[in-house]
Amino acid sequence: MLALIKSDIRAVYGVVNIKSLLKSLLNPSLHASMLVRFAASKNRLIHILARNLLIAKHSIDIGYGVKIEGGLYLPHPVSIVIGSGCVVGKNLTIYQGCTIGNKRGYPTLQDGVTIFPNSVVVGGITIGANAVIGANSFVDKSLPSETKYRG
Repeated sequence: MLALIKSDIRAVYGVVNIKSLLKSLLNPSLHASMLVRFAASKNRLIHILARNLLIAKHSIDIGYGVKIEGGLYLPHPVSIVIGSGCVVGKNLTIYQGCTIGNKRGYPTLQDGVTIFPNSVVVGGITIGANAVIGANSFVDKSLPSETKYRG
């Protein structure tokens, strides 16, 4: 867990040192990232407590059993939903108002994916490495690596 939190700090500040640790105490993006880490816990009680804090503080809902690797960056940590079956690679950047996954299925996001505000990614699809999903997009089909998608 500590390694994942360090990678999240590195995603925001580029380095983990005393200065970045002190800055992270005041950064709502990192507060949300840390709560997301706890909400993604396999321990049901920790998940429930962290999820409820996330919903109350940031309107972020993380499903039980989500797998999120290091380097999570939430520039505007508000109104984000990540469904329980989602698998997320390293260095995900996700802006406000995004929904990932629903009853139709849960996507796999490979390393380096960026999802801009108010986008929806649904279904049992795969978003390739370093793909960028533009604002207000609806994605229900797989995207290859290095894709810039809008629409």
